[in-house]
Amino acid sequence: MATRMSYTISYARNLEREAHAIFRMTIEKPMTMQIPKILVIGQGRSPRTAKLDLLKQAKFELDHVETAQDAFEHLPSGAYGLVLIISDGLDVKTLEICRQVKQSYPKMSVLVIANVSPEIQFAAMNDYPIDGFLAEPIAPLSLIANVQTLLRLNLCETASSRGDAAKLNAHLEALYAASIDAIVSIDSEDTITSWNSAAERISGYTADQIIGQKLNDVDGTQEAQAQRRQYLQHLREGEPIEYQAIYTRKDGDQIEVWIKAAPIKAENGKTMGATFVIRDITALKQREQHVHFLMRELTHRSKNLLAVIQAMARQSLSHLNSPEDFVTRFSARLSGLAGSHDLLSNVNWEGASLVDLIRSQLRHYEDRFDEKIHIDGPDLFLRPEAAQNIGIALHELSTNAAKYGALSVPDGNVAISWKLKTEKDILRLQMTWQEKGGPAVDPPSRKGFGHIVMDRITGQALSGTSRADFNPDGVTWTLDVPAASVVLEREKPPA
Repeated sequence: MATRMSYTISYARNLEREAHAIFRMTIEKPMTMQIPKILVIGQGRSPRTAKLDLLKQAKFELDHVETAQDAFEHLPSGAYGLVLIISDGLDVKTLEICRQVKQSYPKMSVLVIANVSPEIQFAAMNDYPIDGFLAEPIAPLSLIANVQTLLRLNLCETASSRGDAAKLNAHLEALYAASIDAIVSIDSEDTITSWNSAAERISGYTADQIIGQKLNDVDGTQEAQAQRRQYLQHLREGEPIEYQAIYTRKDGDQIEVWIKAAPIKAENGKTMGATFVIRDITALKQREQHVHFLMRELTHRSKNLLAVIQAMARQSLSHLNSPEDFVTRFSARLSGLAGSHDLLSNVNWEGASLVDLIRSQLRHYEDRFDEKIHIDGPDLFLRPEAAQNIGIALHELSTNAAKYGALSVPDGNVAISWKLKTEKDILRLQMTWQEKGGPAVDPPSRKGFGHIVMDRITGQALSGTSRADFNPDGVTWTLDVPAASVVLEREKPPA
């Protein structure tokens, strides 16, 4: 989980530190605070230049140096609140810069941008003093949000050291109120002492209903209490915690939450409570499940597609006399298959229009529709498997007609018709390809790949029958299959 939520961890870690300060503030005489500048360390022009331009557009003040040595010449001025390191990778040199900055300037925030895997990113944040980490590619809002948060943190810590507690307290209260994550605090007796508006939204309980109650009163299920008891013990021992849980809202709905908490310690080091940052990750989990489903579906369809291509290659090779013939026919068949897949991908693989499928497979004869090619039937929305199999058959039929049949002569024509018909209480799709006006047809002496597809494979793949008849006056192909195995909807859905 942690490896997929590096931005969340970075944001929550900084937000948690700011929330902690609320409970450690003492009101003193306010003084003027200035937003600190950003010192950027990095070489190369792109995409560094784009990031610097973005920060400047967002009204941040920044200086840029190319080496760590140059950076340490600038830092003593005290004008900076954030060191931004932009690196192609994450080498030892970059990590040592982070360590040196934090050793020399403990209150300085460090943000790293590098093109690395989530595993390396998470390990680096655990092992080195890095306050924030962004992996390429970076959304502009993510960059700006991280920079704002880290500068605010530096501002808070600087203000605290200068005794600017009143303004800092107001600043933290604003962050506390505006946070999209729930921020909840408890005392040493596990009594809830703070409950922000995000906590109200996530839980369904108002602050008035919750503050003063025990933490277990918020979600009193046995499983939740047992899990919470284990983690609270870690907090009492002064250890931060991070875990995921199922939370039951006031209305009874269950959501998935990500929780990060750290103890609040008195000056003598004794734990006096804890602060929790809680994020509703239900939508994130649902997206993850959807991605897993899509990956399984992609694997399944890829295997089916490779099986079809393998069969096409094997049949094309076994019935042709030369490598040149094989390349020509096999390439044409792949192109036809790709046409069907283009239609499917346009609607997220939900299906394809039968009319669009016919026009796609006969796209080389687009100017002959209504003149030499006539189609008649309702525009049905086909299942993906049906679109693929019928598309292959239509490709073979059109190729045969262009070489030897009705589309090879000026006076020839093709009629493609289909209908839904109920037979023995079963709705069926009956489709016909009829050629007329072409050269006299001689039945083939052997069955090639196209003949096998038309005569057997298409029908069998769709739990029905298909047949090609080579009559003297023109080729006729018929398909008779259950509508349930072919049609997703009776008609094409509106665009």
